[in-house]
Parts: sequence; structure tokens; C-alpha cells
Amino acid sequence: MEVFLSALRTWVIDRLIHEGYTGIDLNFFLVTEKNHGDFTTHSAFAAAKKFAINPMIIAQRICFHTQTMKGVEKAVVAGSGFVNITIEPHLWGKWVHNILDNPTHYGQRPSKNSSVNIEYVSANPTGPLHIGHGRCAVIGDVLANIMNSAGYTVTREYYVNDAGNQITLLAKSVYQAYKTLLGENQNEEVAYPGEYIQEIGKQLLEQEGTAWMNVPSSVWEPYIKLFSVQRILHLIQKDLDDLRIHHDVFTCERFLYQNGNIEETFSQLRARGWVYEGIMEAPKSYTSENEIESVSLPLLRTSLWGDTKDRALRKPDGTWTYFAADLAYHMDKVRRGFSVCIDILGADHIGHVTRLKGAIETLADHSTQLEMICCQMVRFLSEGNPIKMSKRTGNFISIQDILHHVDVDTFRFFMVNKKGDTHFDLNIEDMKACTKDNAIFYIQYAHARCCSVLRHGTEIWPFLKEKGWWRDVILNSWGKEHQEGIGLALDFPRLIESAAQTREPHIICTGLYKLAQCFHSLWQQGSRQTELRFLDEKEMMRSLAHLVWVYAISIVLKRGLAILGIEAKEAL
Repeated sequence: MEVFLSALRTWVIDRLIHEGYTGIDLNFFLVTEKNHGDFTTHSAFAAAKKFAINPMIIAQRICFHTQTMKGVEKAVVAGSGFVNITIEPHLWGKWVHNILDNPTHYGQRPSKNSSVNIEYVSANPTGPLHIGHGRCAVIGDVLANIMNSAGYTVTREYYVNDAGNQITLLAKSVYQAYKTLLGENQNEEVAYPGEYIQEIGKQLLEQEGTAWMNVPSSVWEPYIKLFSVQRILHLIQKDLDDLRIHHDVFTCERFLYQNGNIEETFSQLRARGWVYEGIMEAPKSYTSENEIESVSLPLLRTSLWGDTKDRALRKPDGTWTYFAADLAYHMDKVRRGFSVCIDILGADHIGHVTRLKGAIETLADHSTQLEMICCQMVRFLSEGNPIKMSKRTGNFISIQDILHHVDVDTFRFFMVNKKGDTHFDLNIEDMKACTKDNAIFYIQYAHARCCSVLRHGTEIWPFLKEKGWWRDVILNSWGKEHQEGIGLALDFPRLIESAAQTREPHIICTGLYKLAQCFHSLWQQGSRQTELRFLDEKEMMRSLAHLVWVYAISIVLKRGLAILGIEAKEAL
């Protein structure tokens, strides 16, 4: 289908050029409404603006040349400038072989020779993953699958924020839990109060005994920082494994300090003339005894890239800011040669986008494109009430809290079923409902039904077990309903490309749901109309044609679910 539409596009454009209509961007789209043909184009509207003429004039020329293309049965101008196209029916049977010949990798695009880094999750190693991390994790993982299928070379990365004040607070929380287990009363409030902190304190005691009692913080703090981070990364990895999330690379922030990356990046920025000494108000969190109302700090001219003000690269105490470390981290990605770097972040990072993107792309001389996708939170409800957080985590709803209510397939689907910047509520009862309104159930049910039909067909005609049984099946019994389904299935490679280009995984979800709707509709019609039944032992040739259709639909459903990281169930 893609080859035909590409040839049709070239055919029409070449003839329009001869008529003086140059530079027209002509595209054809699949039509799902049965009365409007098989494909349509609205390119006449944009072309009419370019040439300052009535869209109908361009539409009529597109229509005329389209009709002269071999394989086109009919083309008509509709509305005020649309062109609807009907192809010769036998082409659907010819094109379906593209699906059947490549069931495992259907839709895989040729290599684009472009390397993409997708950083996702990157949760601070201070506790288990919460539901906000979960949404970012699934969106990042599915986008990586999509980009890979679209022909990009993808590296999946996790940035471990194992430096900074939050790790100091983590170590102090664990140390207090450790001392409490040794009988020392601790009345001081800790930053991380969850039960998982008590568990890490217990692990520390079991491994080290009383070795860290009655020693100065300068002695115990470095060790307990590393010990605590390692234990929490183990918890995070467990959550990621349960969500079927994996990464190729884990980059630690502390290595940026140890290897001099931050100093190097700072020197590059200063050499460009983008760093100057300026006065900023001391941050509210700064509580040093030497605190003053304003301090002189090295500032980066982020206002050059649209930021509201220039940003500090050092804190008043002389340590590097998080922003400085983040700049160094992204320049490390640039040095690794990625064409595109995509960060999947929480909505609280929106203010970070402009300054980081501007600084990195300019410093890299635009050799690398930096994109940031900021995901909104999802609120989980049960019987209309928010899901309660567990005592183990202390003050947030963890991934495990949600997986206690729904399986991983359901969780993954609902995390990518809407655009990442959409804030919405999810009812656990709706997520578990076995109805057509529950998209993931409806899609998996369609695949399970496909598998059931194919199994039953094999029982009736054992030769269907043979490889390539479908090659000589005559498909002239396909009606408009079958063509609609095959059209959606053949459109799947375009959906992959579209989802990759727009960075919107929900496009795959929508496409699979439409395909499932088409399958279930034909299933229902078959219960009323004998000629539409998938299996009829008295009508073997017609049944075989229907089985080819069912097999093709099952391939695309399974392939799409695989991209979403979801199991294609063979029975429900």
C-alpha cells in the first residue's frame, strides 16, 4: 500500500508540474467511512493558498490525474476540495501479503542512520518509584520501542542523581534508623520516613554490626550514602522489572564530579562568553551561618535562550548547582554522538526546558537536538476515592501500590493511552472492566478471538498448519468490511512513523483500538449474516479467505501490543 501511494503521489505531482503547479505537498490518507472511497487527500486547500486560486480548481486537476493511474478504480472531488479515491479491490489481497510475509517485524522501517538517546525514569535514588515515575517510565519505554521500529538506533538511559543534598538527607534517615535499632532514641524528624528506610537500616546493621556507632559523620556519611543508594537502586530495579522496563545505560551524577565533567563544561561555557559574575539573592534554603542577603556567583546567560533570568552555576557555599551538573550530563551525551536526545520528565521540570535546551544545543553547535517531554501526574481512584498510600513508602503512592490492583499490561496501556501532557483521573474499576469501553481489554479480546478462530480453522483443515498456507488463497470474497480492516492493518507502518515523528505513543493505542473495533464488528455481523462468518465447513474457499483476513489482523494486533510492551493474549 505504501509503495502504491508513493507511486500515485509521484504520478500526480509530475503531471501537476507540467501544468505549472510546482511545489505541491500531496499526501493521501486512509478513509474509514465506507461511502468516501478508500483514500482521500485535502492537499488542494494548501495548494490553493499558494497559488491564490479556488481549491476546487486544484482538486479537479488532482482528481483527473489520479484517475489515470493504474490501480485506481475511481476518483471524485468531494466537498469544497477533497479528492476521494477508490482503488481496484484486488489490490487489497495483493497488499495483505506484506503483512503475512513478515509477521514478527511487520511495520519495521529501514535504518535512518540516526542515533537517539531517550532518558526516562531517572528517579532520585531516595525511595521506590511512585506513580509519577511510572507514567514517565512507560512513556519512555514505549517511545523507545516506537523509535526503534521507525528505524532509529536507540539508547535507553537512566540518570542516577546520586549526588547532592537529597542523598545526604537519605543517609541521615538511614543512619537514624540504624541507631534506633541499636537502642538509641531518635527524636529528630527525618526527610524520608518510610518503612523501606527502616529495612535499609536493618540491612546495614546485619552487614556492619555496630561499626558505625559513635563515629563522626565525616566517617560514616560517605559509606552510608553509597550503601543506601545501592539498596534503593535495587528497589527501583525491582519496580522497573515488574513494569517490563529496561535501560541500556545507567549514568551516575557522582561520576560527573569525579571525572571533572562539570568543570570542563563550565570552562566551555565561560570560553564562549556566556558566564559572568553576578549578584543573586541567596536561595531561601541556604542556612549557612555566613548567609547574607545577596552573593556574587557565576551566572549563565540563560536569558539568551528565552529564560526569565540568568541562572547560577555555583551555590553560595561554592558547590555546583544541579543545573551545572545537568549541563555537564547532557554535554556528555553530545560527546557520545547522539543526533537526538529526548528527556522524559515530570511536569515539575517544565521551567527547566528553555534554559537547558538553549544552552546545550548552542554549546553543541546544533549537532544534537535536545527535546524534553514533560508528563503530567495521573490520579488513581477506587470507588471514587483516591488510592491510599502504603505505610511502607510513607508519603507517596508507589508502583507496587497500583500493581496490587491491576496487572502490568493494564497499567502500561493506560499510561500511554493519552498524551503525556494530559492530566487525568483513572478509576481502578474502569481499568479492570471487561467491556468495549476498556480499550486494552477490547484489543486483547480481539486478539484472543483471532487466535480462537485460527485454532478452530486448523482443527477443520489441518493443512493450515503448513507454512505459507495462505499464498494461493483467492480473496475475491472480501467485502468492504474486510477492506476496511486490511486498510487499517496496512496503515500500521505509517502509524509507527507518525508516533515516532510526533513523539506521541498514544497514536499506536488509538490505531489498535480502531482495528479491534473493526474485527469485533465483523464478528458480530457474522452471527447474523452467513456469508460473513469466519468459518463455514461447507464453504471452504470463502472461509479460507476470511482466515487470511483474521490472520493479518492478529499479526498487527500482536505487533502493536509488543511495541506497547503488552502481552498479546491468546485466550481470555
